[in-house]
Order: sequence, then structure tokens, then C-alpha cells
Amino acid sequence: MVAPIFQVLAIGGAISTVRFCNGWIFVSTGHTGRQAIWAIINRPVMIAAFVVGLHWGPIGVAWAYVAANALTLFPSFLFAIKDTLLQLGDVWASMWRPLLISVVIFGAGQAMHLILVHQHYLVRLGIGLLACGGVFIGSALLVPRVREDLTTLKRMITRDRSLQGEDHTPSPLSVPGGAS
Repeated sequence: MVAPIFQVLAIGGAISTVRFCNGWIFVSTGHTGRQAIWAIINRPVMIAAFVVGLHWGPIGVAWAYVAANALTLFPSFLFAIKDTLLQLGDVWASMWRPLLISVVIFGAGQAMHLILVHQHYLVRLGIGLLACGGVFIGSALLVPRVREDLTTLKRMITRDRSLQGEDHTPSPLSVPGGAS
């Protein structure tokens, strides 16, 4: 059966999503060279985990992926913030709310799956999506900071869309000292 493997990989994917945020730290602080070093450090850990997981077959490799991501999560952020003005508290302050909401959304989806276990899979999927969407909308309605974050995100997306298709390279006529 393939479903259990994907269920395990979903856990690893959630951890990876959090860990990928360290890439934003590397880029925004101008430490992309350190990001390359982290990749050189991290890849052998992942490969070793896969090799160890092979003993238990595909499900073992999936769990090895989860374990390797979990074990490298904290060190990846320590490495990303090294020699920057950021502290782990800064990273946590920006991540805890979305993480908490994600866990509650996951819980709502799992609860619907367990409650509706004997229903057709499309019924479970539909009601599960409604439950997860309800948690997301509820958090936006009940938590002012979540509304602010969504408003900021919307503003950023709208601004990016308005810039698409425009040429932002200055013409020689508009550059000081350019041809007139």
C-alpha cells in the first residue's frame, strides 16, 4: 500500500516547509554562500538517513526522511542566523502563529477523516476540506494579527501583479549621465 508512505511523507513535508524558511534568512541577510555550505552539510545527513531507512523498505525510507528533517531543523536555523542580527526568538516570533494554525487545521482534517471513516472518500475529502477551511477562516475572523498578516500578504500579491509585464530597467534617458 502506498497511502501509509504518503502519510509519513506528509509529516516530513510539514517539517521541510518550516525548515525552508531558513533559506529566506540566508538570502535576505546576504549569506547565500552559507546556504551552500549548509546544503553540503545537510545532504550527507539526508543520504545517510535514506540508507539506514532502506533496511525497513519504503516506509523506513519515508520515516528516515522525517527523522532527518526533524533532526536538522534546529541546527539549520542556528546556522542561518549565525553572524546576523537575528536571534532564534525572532524566527520563532514570526513562525509560531502560522505553525499553530497549521496544526489546528491538520487536527480538524484528521478528526473529520476519523469521524467519517466509513464514508465514501470523496465525502471525507469534501467535509475535511470544509473543516480545514473553516478553521482557517475562523482564525482570520477571530485573531486580529492573522487578519493583519493576510492583509499584508494580499497587498504584496496585488503589488506584484501590478508590476508584472512592466519593464523596470531604467532607460538611458532617465539615468543621470545617460544619453540625452
